[in-house]
Amino acid sequence: MMNPKTLLTFLLVAAAISLQAQIKTVDLPHAAFANNRALEISKVTLSDTTTVLDVEAFFTPGYWIKIASDTYLLADGKKYMVRSGDGIELDSLFWMPKSGEASFKLMFEPLPQNTRTFDFIESDCNDCFKIYGVDLVNKRIQLPEIPAEFRQKHRAENNFQAQLQKGEALVSGKIMAYAPTHEKYTLYYLNPITGTEKNEPVTINSDGSFSASITVDSPTLVLLTDRKLFTVPIRVAPGQESKVWVNFPEIYRDGSRLLKEELSYGNKAYYSGYLAELNTDLSHKNISNLIEGDFRNEIADMDVYQFKDFMITKYNEAVEYNNNLNISLLAKKIANYEMAYKLVNFLSMADYVVIDAYAFKHGVTFEDARKIRNPAQFTDDFNDFYRMIPYDDPDVLLVRNIGHFIRSLLYAKENLNDPLVVIRYLSENKKVSLEDRQFFKDYISAQEKGEKFEKASSIGSVFNKYQNIANKFMKTQSGEGFLSKIWNTNNAFLFKLMRSQQLC
Repeated sequence: MMNPKTLLTFLLVAAAISLQAQIKTVDLPHAAFANNRALEISKVTLSDTTTVLDVEAFFTPGYWIKIASDTYLLADGKKYMVRSGDGIELDSLFWMPKSGEASFKLMFEPLPQNTRTFDFIESDCNDCFKIYGVDLVNKRIQLPEIPAEFRQKHRAENNFQAQLQKGEALVSGKIMAYAPTHEKYTLYYLNPITGTEKNEPVTINSDGSFSASITVDSPTLVLLTDRKLFTVPIRVAPGQESKVWVNFPEIYRDGSRLLKEELSYGNKAYYSGYLAELNTDLSHKNISNLIEGDFRNEIADMDVYQFKDFMITKYNEAVEYNNNLNISLLAKKIANYEMAYKLVNFLSMADYVVIDAYAFKHGVTFEDARKIRNPAQFTDDFNDFYRMIPYDDPDVLLVRNIGHFIRSLLYAKENLNDPLVVIRYLSENKKVSLEDRQFFKDYISAQEKGEKFEKASSIGSVFNKYQNIANKFMKTQSGEGFLSKIWNTNNAFLFKLMRSQQLC
């Protein structure tokens, strides 16, 4: 017969073992995908009475998030509803602290202990938080084998040359770890010829496969996207089929704050079909894009010319780096073209960039920084950086966001510090009457001396007489007129695109 004291000890140990068996904890569970970067699950605790999610929130300081009371976990086709929150109140605004990070718990109806995966669904609205394929069994998501056509070395495309032509481009492929969701997917196309955007709906089959076509006006870049977080770039061409194999788990891991340092699942996308080598090479993780680092502290106390030299040096270093990568010649060219356009964007707003950097470094507002710093003084040669962009190569059609950049070129202009430049031009123009030329000269003289101009009330009416002359002059100072002087040509390929966008 067992000693009563021994029996009691045995029962207590058995009860403890039984209790432990009824509680399962999974730390840092991996997930297949999410429609947001704001919420991540750091731990899942399952018991017979409740399932608890430890949630980490990452969002803009001072902004709010909200967890709806009809949030649920979806496992094996069954919903398990949220019961309460700890550190957050359901259906109430949760304001993010200054750090932009917060933690809370969510308690749900108990999932079965043998649950393998579940989806976190914060209500069924399109914009609500969702995390799909949270794995409670495997430390890592189990991926299917990638077909050989997506893993092989593709044929070189170094003899490729883009041409303007209209036709249907076909995009097909598959999304790994796809689960039918509320998200809507499209092929996004920014037409560089018209400057307009187009979104062609893409139907994703239950197994993740898809096939869609979109009308394009040239070889170009389209994006397979949900217009939130998921975006895969694909270079396509009229009459051709480009293929992509999308790696959802890697896209999720790479964007995760909690899983960022975990072992990679491979490439975010694998390519086959037309322009496969270019698509593969341009997804190379090591390609420099010029703006990878935050250099605000370095440029904060520079003037615009020092900033210009700094950026051109960075650009040249990045080009040399890309040229030494083991990627195709065409990929190197497109990657460097994209950097050239980014460089021009930076330098075209040099004054703003250095003031913003000053404000950041010294902890003052942008307006105060602008008052502290003297207004930038530009000479006529400052904008010679526009020569650095590829202005006469049709292959620029493959550059990301080229349509927006073409639009910005329509407003490119000389950095003129002289507010009287148009008046000065009219004061010397032979098509202006002698009397009015003298009028303009008198006005200029008064302005320069800081004196009152007695005929100030007449300046508008006199100027309006020569509005057409003034407009023609201004056209030489901006857009095509300005760039034709910089590029020393009137027939560059980019001019064709600029004129086309002006007509649309």
